[in-house]
Amino acid sequence: MYIYRKSFLMTLKFNQFNNCRKANKIQEQLRKHISRIIEQTVLVESRFAKKDDKKYKNCYTSDLFRMELIEDFLKKIKENPDYNKNTPSYADLVDDWDGYEDQVYVQNNIKSGCITYWEGWVDACWDAAYSKSEYRNLSKEDTIKDILKNRFPRIAQEFGFSIKDSNFFLYRGKYIMKVEFSLPE
Repeated sequence: MYIYRKSFLMTLKFNQFNNCRKANKIQEQLRKHISRIIEQTVLVESRFAKKDDKKYKNCYTSDLFRMELIEDFLKKIKENPDYNKNTPSYADLVDDWDGYEDQVYVQNNIKSGCITYWEGWVDACWDAAYSKSEYRNLSKEDTIKDILKNRFPRIAQEFGFSIKDSNFFLYRGKYIMKVEFSLPE
């Protein structure tokens, strides 16, 4: 009986030690994840902090966020000129769980003098768009057409780009928007 009890206590201590190691590992992963979120928040706050400036006063929050994503992409290709050269996975653009972060992919076509901005439209995107009075009575197609026509020129202007082409299409019942920006020469 004594041996069994001692064996049980040793097993219990070993499990507590293992659980402690797992907890430490999970805690470290969480710390890294939170640090990454904080770093990204600092990036996003740069234009949001200026939202009341005359330059950004007429921009929607989603447009400021798009600008931040493009700026982040431009920083990444300075560090790695081969970053995001492939065409994105359409499935990842419309997967709001396991897909691209924020359902956005900015494609590196710098050698061709342009970048391509891809954005998948999931339920949260439609909720946000239809919360704005000017989109409430529009179809999904008309909403995207309006955004491409009236909001993306301002995004292009922010970086000195021009819009070479813009369109959208359905993939697995969800919309994907594509904007090709020509870079300044």
